[in-house]
Amino acid sequence: MIGISFLIGIFLGILFFGGLQLTLTQLEKSKYPAFLMLSSMLLRMAVVLTGFFLLRNRGWNHLLASLLAVLLVRTLFVSAARKKAEVLNSCSKEKEGSDGNRS
Repeated sequence: MIGISFLIGIFLGILFFGGLQLTLTQLEKSKYPAFLMLSSMLLRMAVVLTGFFLLRNRGWNHLLASLLAVLLVRTLFVSAARKKAEVLNSCSKEKEGSDGNRS
């Protein structure tokens, strides 16, 4: 069933982009941020490529369904990150405006 391949793609996308988000939050705390970033990327790529490799035996349509699911998850993660950035920017602008009124 192609639906199962789509669900596997969603799972792979959550692993990949969730792992990226987790890595980015840990960079400031890390003693070796370059090593953390590189090892995280290699691990995430290995997991996703293994998933795609296993799905290729089911046919190109299953592989395409899982790839589309990963892209959907990417779109959702990017959208959530943009909303978070907008909120942080608006909060910092409000704070700057209130600091400027003190003098």
